[in-house]
This record gives sequence, C-alpha cells and structure tokens, in this order.
Amino acid sequence: MRHALPGTFWYQRFLGFVREACVADADAVALADVFEPPLLRADPRELGFDPRVERPAPHTYAVHALRRLLHHPAGRFLRRLRMEIHAELEPILPLLGEHARADRVSHLTVTSREARALGASFPDLLALACYARALDRWLAAPLPRLTRLTLRWEPSGLSSVLAALDPARLPALQHLALWNVPLDAKSASAVIDHPLIARLTSLDLWSQIAPQRGMYEALLARRGDLAHLERLVLAIHGVPAELVTRFADWSAVIWADRSRAGLEEADREAIAGFPLGGFIF
Repeated sequence: MRHALPGTFWYQRFLGFVREACVADADAVALADVFEPPLLRADPRELGFDPRVERPAPHTYAVHALRRLLHHPAGRFLRRLRMEIHAELEPILPLLGEHARADRVSHLTVTSREARALGASFPDLLALACYARALDRWLAAPLPRLTRLTLRWEPSGLSSVLAALDPARLPALQHLALWNVPLDAKSASAVIDHPLIARLTSLDLWSQIAPQRGMYEALLARRGDLAHLERLVLAIHGVPAELVTRFADWSAVIWADRSRAGLEEADREAIAGFPLGGFIF
C-alpha cells in the first residue's frame, strides 16, 4: 500500500515494513513523523541543534528523517530509496554506509555543483538527475545498472557533456534526457552521432523555452538514425504548426508542453523527487 504525504514525498509499506521511500529535503521529515513524535519534540542532543531556537538548512531535517527511518524497525527491510538532495551528499553517505543501505538507493536527484563519482557510493543506482556542468565528475566511475539519466542544462560546453557520456561506464542506459539544451542543427547532429544514442530506447529533448528550428530540421533529416527509438520527446511550445505536421507520421515522437503534462509516470521513473518541482525550475 502506498501512502502519500505532503510535498514530493511518499512511502510504500508491505506487511508492516517500509519497502520503498522517497526522501526529498524538507518534506522528508514527514516520513519519520509517521513513526516517531514530531521533530520539535526530538532531543536537541540527537539533532545537533535546537529546532525551537534555530532554523537549520532544509537538508538538516532530511538527514534527521533518514536517520530515524534507518534506525526504525519499519525501515529494516527497505528495498528502494529515492533521494532528492539539494545540498552536498555529506553527511548522507556516511549515514547510509553505517546502516549498509547505500545499495538501496535506486533514484537520485542532486543539484549540488560539488560533484563526486557516484558509482562507488551507489552501486545499484537506476536513475540519476543532475546538472550538466558537473557531469564528468558524477560519471567518473561506472554506473553499471543506471537505466535513466536526466540532465538539466546550465552554461556548459556540449562537447564536454557528450564526452562524459562514456558508453563503457553506462552499459545499461536506456533513457537520456537533455533538458533546456540550446540545440541547433549542428549540435543536434552531434548528439545524434554520439555512440550512446544508438543504444537508447528513449531520448528526451524537452525544453522550457522554444528550441531552435534547426534542431527539428536536423531530427527530420536524420530520422533514419533514430528509427530505433521507442520515444522521442520534443517541446511543442513555439513550434510552427507546419513543422509539427512534418512529424505526424513519426510514431515515436511525443510532444510536451512546458508542464510536461501526460509524462508524469515516465518522469517519476526518472526523477527521484517527482513531482519535478525545483529540478525544472
């Protein structure tokens, strides 16, 4: 049975035990409060601060919530842990290591620029969402089970991003999302030529702003090189109707507006803190 809690947060129980939980920063404290007294009644010595007189960073609450979950008998048989982290990975990594739960992290969204190789810390990671600029450091070690990778663009060279997408380190990758990447005809062709693309089943080129026409022209011209894709997500806002019509017989194409309405289930499989919230905006 799945229990929804306020914010980007839910958990699933089976025979009285938590089997899967989503921990997303400040909202994560709600999970621990399902099992324990509210945070304000917690011993300040346990927290390391007094919540009645101090206002700590939101991730402090998340760390405390995770600690209580891992200590609690209900979390003993935790099978999957989805984590959305808007701060540094410390001290979450030592906490997961202390309880031998790092291999339970299946979905991870990180917005920190202080990147580190994730492969050694999360060997069974299935889905990762992060910013493009630090990609070479996030992917410095192999992620053998990673099937979904979502990259949000920020000023960065496309060539460095493509170089970081080493197929040898991502042997199981099936879905790649390049959000808000300012692709034109030339850069779109560079993406299509990347050896990883030929192994994908899903490519997501959605953008909040209207992409350049050249990207769509390149996709149409190189359609044969993308025939293996089962899904190709494209932004529809700002695209001329006549250009949309030219994609009409391409069954893999899915048009998405700025809210990505209709893609909620696919996004939940790729983004830990779904609904997407701060990762998009």
